[in-house]
Amino acid sequence: MTNYAELQCTSNFSFLRGASHPEEIAMQAKHLGLAALAVTDRNTLAGVVRAHAAAKDAELPFIVGARLDLVEPGISLLAYPTNRQAYGALCRLLSMGQRRAEKGQCLITLEDVYAHAPGMILALLSEGADHLSDIRKRLKAPLYLAVSHHYRGDDRERINRLAEQVMKEEGVEIIDMYTPLAARLDLASGDEYHWTGPAYKLIADAIDAKSPYTGGHCARVPELARLLADAACEARSGPYADFQLTELDREALHLASWLHDCGKVTTPEYVVDKATKLEANFNRIHEIRTRFEVLLRDARIERLEALLAGGDREALDRRLAEREAELLRKEAQAAKERLLQEAAQELKRLRAEIERARQEKALFLGQVRALFEGYLEALKRLEKTP
Repeated sequence: MTNYAELQCTSNFSFLRGASHPEEIAMQAKHLGLAALAVTDRNTLAGVVRAHAAAKDAELPFIVGARLDLVEPGISLLAYPTNRQAYGALCRLLSMGQRRAEKGQCLITLEDVYAHAPGMILALLSEGADHLSDIRKRLKAPLYLAVSHHYRGDDRERINRLAEQVMKEEGVEIIDMYTPLAARLDLASGDEYHWTGPAYKLIADAIDAKSPYTGGHCARVPELARLLADAACEARSGPYADFQLTELDREALHLASWLHDCGKVTTPEYVVDKATKLEANFNRIHEIRTRFEVLLRDARIERLEALLAGGDREALDRRLAEREAELLRKEAQAAKERLLQEAAQELKRLRAEIERARQEKALFLGQVRALFEGYLEALKRLEKTP
């Protein structure tokens, strides 16, 4: 078992922030050998019960918590109640904030936190570090500063600067929300948990299931992308000699490769199947009209060229008129045949629907008849009963 405990996980109860079910997070944390797990959904405890039950079954120490996104002064705190009274206070705080706002929103201020803080452990996210001193003076609860790795090249400098700021505040400690482990949990890392592995894999599975022509394409692309990225990073000569990917780059590539076909979820099947079905859904009347317009244009060009060559205008005009009449007749005939073909197909479809409806009606009547006969049989038995 590792000494690491994940203290900031977001489940699918944080809308548009997390996608994994709380039970999945608990089971994955147990699989990775974490020392403990805290589920901290945004302004809600909705995921806590399921996560706690799953963690209990897995014999994994579980920490109840919630992330409080404050409207004033616009900072976020992680709240961990340490006893039943503190848990009740956290529930009251969240209920009060939700009653103040529209459905799906929560309006909590720092003053509200001060009033409900006793019995809790609170961690201020690093974006609100400028308020650390003021909060420490008024908060009647243990306070920590939570920092995360952003992988932008300045993490060491940024965290050292925050650590120096914490050292000036008596009674405040710093917590490193070690984000690479969050990534191993199939959770997006950092202070924001936007996507999880099960979410984009579910979308990819839906795309592969939508059309048999993909043949597991969505599942193969991430592996191919990884192999190509590894080959590019290992190159020591050529255009990729200086090419390297950071862990954040690899995570972005992995996510992009899983979702490269995500638009196909809502794309009609005849478009996904490309040319074959697309042609079948194309109205060929326009194609027929275009073809005859080209033939008519060629006939007119032929007349003009004959005039330039000194031909008889009257004879050429008569010939053109005959050609136009012939083309119009053929166009009408082709359109008629096409319309008859479409009508025949529509008639065939309607007949199939009528036959299906007739069969469903017969089945329904048979079920009603059987039910009625059973009812009569039951009445007869009752009459014979003394």
